[in-house]
Amino acid sequence: MRGELLLPDLLALHADLADGASAAHGEVALRVAALTLTHRSGSRASAATRASAARERDEALARRQSWHSALNAALRLALAAQLVRRGVEADAFDDERLRLRELAREGKLRRDECREAIAALLLGDRRRPAPVGPEEVARMRAIYRAMRGHRWFLTGADDLPVIALLVDAPGEPEAIADGIEAIYRRLGALGLVAGDPLQGLAAALYLGAPADGCDRVQALRGALEAAGQPIHPLTYAGLTLLALIDGVDPVALAADAIRLGDRLAATLDLVDPDAFNLGAAFALLAHLEEHDEAHAPEPVARRLLDLELLQMAYLAGIQAAAG
Repeated sequence: MRGELLLPDLLALHADLADGASAAHGEVALRVAALTLTHRSGSRASAATRASAARERDEALARRQSWHSALNAALRLALAAQLVRRGVEADAFDDERLRLRELAREGKLRRDECREAIAALLLGDRRRPAPVGPEEVARMRAIYRAMRGHRWFLTGADDLPVIALLVDAPGEPEAIADGIEAIYRRLGALGLVAGDPLQGLAAALYLGAPADGCDRVQALRGALEAAGQPIHPLTYAGLTLLALIDGVDPVALAADAIRLGDRLAATLDLVDPDAFNLGAAFALLAHLEEHDEAHAPEPVARRLLDLELLQMAYLAGIQAAAG
């Protein structure tokens, strides 16, 4: 099974992260952080080291938060795990986050502290060591306005993280927005439900899917539903991640994702849609680990996986606060 060799590392990380975690972090954040830090060369000792480093960065970020900060504990832990994966210290990231927040204010971007934090992390991937400047913020705003020209009622601050990835996409902002809109319409014609999750799926396909991305989504959807996995807007995150895996038969890939989701559900007490979405994330992670090349730039699929994991944690934190 794709990902089977990674499962012990994931479970070890989850156990270490859960030891001493607060209720405010929540189970989803623990699972997301564990998956973020999982890799094929992991060992029990190194899992403990990675988990400890994530806890330290989480605590460092918490110490820097003001009392009125909107960063919830679930997102903060997920960000901490991402920082460990990148080898970035919490203070350095938070300094950059705050600097970018000021640039965003000056550039009149939509305000949302949590989405800004995710965007800052993703922008930093391609711009390090050169700092992000006003030109990147201006391009984000231009892409945002172009997307809003097509879907003003859908496009908002929640799109800032994916727009941060779109900054490096070639072409003028209007052409990028037109491409995303064309995919959105094609997916709608295939029967997927209109709304924010579909716009996120369309943007991800524009960024990272093969040329036949829409056809691949449809094939995956059919294979998943035939195997008993319902596909609806709450599962579009998982569908997005599976569509980024090229060169694997959709039926086999659907079976892998469902089996991995079932394994995670049994060991980490998951239910749908979390079980499917995390199973799909695990399937993509396994694919990326299998095809990892030393010293090669990270593929956009890895950055989209990071984005989806961070958004899962953020939404879990919001739901916990509301419930």
